[in-house]
Amino acid sequence: MRISTNLFSSNLLSHIEKGTERIFWNNQRIATQKRLQRPSDDPIGVGKAIKLHKNITFNEQWIENANDALSWLDCSEIPVNNIIDLLTTASEIAVRGASETIGTDAREALGDEINQLLEEVLNDANAQFKGKYIFGGFETRDAPYTANDTVNNQAFSFTAAQYDTALSLSPPARMLSGTVVVEHAISGTTYAEGVDYTIDYRNGTITVLSTGSMPFSPPDSYLIDYETQIYDVTANPKGINGEIKRKIGDSEIITINLSGNKLFNISGGETTFDVLIDFRDALYNDDTNAIIQSMSKVKEAIKVSRAGIEIIGAKHSRINSTISQLDLRDTKLRDDLSQVEDLDMAKEIMEYEKNQMAFQSILQMGARAIQLSLLNFLQ
Repeated sequence: MRISTNLFSSNLLSHIEKGTERIFWNNQRIATQKRLQRPSDDPIGVGKAIKLHKNITFNEQWIENANDALSWLDCSEIPVNNIIDLLTTASEIAVRGASETIGTDAREALGDEINQLLEEVLNDANAQFKGKYIFGGFETRDAPYTANDTVNNQAFSFTAAQYDTALSLSPPARMLSGTVVVEHAISGTTYAEGVDYTIDYRNGTITVLSTGSMPFSPPDSYLIDYETQIYDVTANPKGINGEIKRKIGDSEIITINLSGNKLFNISGGETTFDVLIDFRDALYNDDTNAIIQSMSKVKEAIKVSRAGIEIIGAKHSRINSTISQLDLRDTKLRDDLSQVEDLDMAKEIMEYEKNQMAFQSILQMGARAIQLSLLNFLQ
C-alpha cells in the first residue's frame, strides 16, 4: 500500500487536532472542577444531574417558604401575647371594679384604664409584617380593624322649652374636649361653645343657651361634629378571613396567618372590642351588674386569644420540624449531585499529563518524519 505525503500529513493533522481537543477538555474540567461538560461526556449522568438540580431548586424554595412562614408566625405571636396580657389586666380591673368597696370616682378612673387597654388591643390587632397586616386575611394592604371615634353631621333640633336643657347626643362614648363644631344645617352659620351652647363631654350632651344666638326649631336644625373615645370597632368590609398559605414540601401546604375572626370573635356575635367598650362604659356608668357581666366576657376573650397562641405554637413546631427535614434532604441531594458532577482532580491531572505527553510525542514524531513545514501541506 502506497502512503502518500498528503495522506500522512492529513493523518498527522487529525491526530494533532484530537490531541488538542483532549487537552482542551482536560483544562475545562480542571478549571470548573466538574466532570460533566457536555451531554456526550455521560448521557445518563447528565440526566441524573438535571433532575438533582431541579430537586435542589424546589427544596431551596420550600426552605425559603418555611422560613418566611416562621417569620410571619413570630410576628403574629408578639401581638397575640401582648393582647393576652392586656386582657388579663382588664380581668384584674374587672375584679376591682365589681367590688362594693370602691366608689364612682374610682370606677371612672378604672374606665379610663380600660379605654387605654382598648386602644392598645386595637393597635395590636392592626400589627404588620413587612408592611402587610397580619390579621387581615388576604386583605394585607388594608387595616383589618377601624376605630369609630368621629361623628360628622349629626343632626339635632330643639324647641323653645328646651333652651338651657341638656340634649343627649349619640353615640354615648365620651366626647373629646375641643373637637365640637356646631353649625346651622341650612345657612352654615357656626356657633361658639360657651356663648351659644355648652357641652357635657363626660355624658355626651349639648345644652343650647337661651342667651345665645341659636334660634329654636322648627324650622331651624343643626349639625354637630365631634370626636369621642372609641365607640365601635368595625372589621374590614372586604373580609378578614382569607387563609394565606405557603408550600413547604412536595405535598405539604400550611396556613401561616391567623384571621382576625379567630382571634377576636367570641360567642354571641360579639368581639373582644365590643367587650372592652361595654366594660369601659359600665365602669363609667357605675353599673355593678354590667361590670360583673363584663368580667365573664373578658375571661372568654382571654380564652379565645389563648387558643390563637396555641395555634401559632403548633404551626411553629410543625414548620421547624419540616425545616430540619428539608435541610437534611438538601444535604443528601447535594451529596448525590457531587457524586455525579464533581471531578476526581487527581485522576484528571494524571489524564491531562498523559494527554500532554501523547500530544508532544505526536508533534515530535511528525517533525522527524516530515522535514517540510506542515504549512506547506496546508497550502
